[in-house]
Amino acid sequence: EDTVVWRWAERVAADAGFVDVEHHLEFSGTCADCAAQAGS
Repeated sequence: EDTVVWRWAERVAADAGFVDVEHHLEFSGTCADCAAQAGS
């Protein structure tokens, strides 16, 4: 992989001295349409 997040995670792991690293990233939120409906 070659994304900003992937490179960041690899750098953090390397800086901490970790090897054989696994990482998971999860996003959650509300879509713009639902947020607009909730605000009205």
